[in-house]
Amino acid sequence: MLRIVPVAFFLVVACGKGNSAEPPPPPTPQTPKAPVDGIEVVNQGSEPRRLLRYVPKKGSVTRFELASDGDFSSPGRTMRLPTLVLTTEVTVDDVLPDGSAKIRQTIVGATVRERKDTTMSVAQLADLIQAFNGVTIASTLAPNGSVSGSVVDAGKNIPKAMADHLDSIGKNFEQSAMALPDVPVGVGAVYRFRKTIAQIGIPSTTVTTIEVTAIDGDRVSFRTTTKATGADQKVKAEDGSEVDVRGIGGGGSGSGTYDLARVVMNGDATSDFHVVMNGNEVKMASLAKMTVKE
Repeated sequence: MLRIVPVAFFLVVACGKGNSAEPPPPPTPQTPKAPVDGIEVVNQGSEPRRLLRYVPKKGSVTRFELASDGDFSSPGRTMRLPTLVLTTEVTVDDVLPDGSAKIRQTIVGATVRERKDTTMSVAQLADLIQAFNGVTIASTLAPNGSVSGSVVDAGKNIPKAMADHLDSIGKNFEQSAMALPDVPVGVGAVYRFRKTIAQIGIPSTTVTTIEVTAIDGDRVSFRTTTKATGADQKVKAEDGSEVDVRGIGGGGSGSGTYDLARVVMNGDATSDFHVVMNGNEVKMASLAKMTVKE
């Protein structure tokens, strides 16, 4: 026979157990996870969305011009350089089965233009800048924009100081290529790209926020803002001495259109970087404009 137990009985038992039970232990503090390099998608944007990927065509050759202005200051020294202009050809030598491409960039022209209030003249830099002519950077570009294996061929008769500078150009190319998210995005999408890099040999972290402003076939228009930070540290100077480095910071902004088929960009970018080395503040600033030559 089914026995019906009064509901009040359950209420009494439940309340009694609640009063006699031990209080729950306090939550275990969680150690915050250290941020990692990579992409964080903030907003996937509006429909229609698509997965953005580089789609270079084997054998394609595209020429672009990069014009850059640079300023440098440290205690007792200020440099304002003329405009450096590099004309470069981007050649897709091969496309691998996984979609990665073997990219070759060759500097086919290097000149200097007058700029107002410079501390060095065009004539002072004209001969030095010729060392850039013929320099080649070979790299592997993955469909998501990561670049690896950059090798710089600077020729045989390059001064060591220039060769070191050209080698840093190859490393900077790996650091600056536009990364693409692993989820479909549309216009209005926002994502952050975090990467640990070395600026003038000093390790630092950059976080670049990218906003997609338009998508037209293989062309993606964007706006970016970048913030650079770094921990206080000691680094080795060329003479082997230790340099105390602190106050690392900087930032930048840019906008333009990236052609995912030709692997080139039309756009502008500004950046600045500052650091205190052995008590002396060093500042750098640059303005770059990249223009595709049809």
